[in-house]
Amino acid sequence: MMDAIDFFEKVGQDARLRYATSGELEDALARAQLDPAIQAAIVNDDAQQLRALLGARTELCCLIEKPEESEEEDDEDADEDGDEDDGDDVKSRVAAPSRVSQVE
Repeated sequence: MMDAIDFFEKVGQDARLRYATSGELEDALARAQLDPAIQAAIVNDDAQQLRALLGARTELCCLIEKPEESEEEDDEDADEDGDEDDGDDVKSRVAAPSRVSQVE
């Protein structure tokens, strides 16, 4: 017996299943031996019922929080003369290209 999530993973990986007709989808569901209620929710395109059957959350919130800079990172950003780099003088931060001598 296949898990519903495994079935969806298989559908996502197989282009024939991804764009299958309802009959082909029903055949694939029968082969997967999913719970009949889950099969019905998938065939009927009933996302709300499927969420309820799978116990999925209806609302999710994802975010990435930028970590605070440590004192060590602040020290690394300091200029050679001890001033903090405030980002206003971009030209002073760009290194001059080094010259490479060619050996013949």
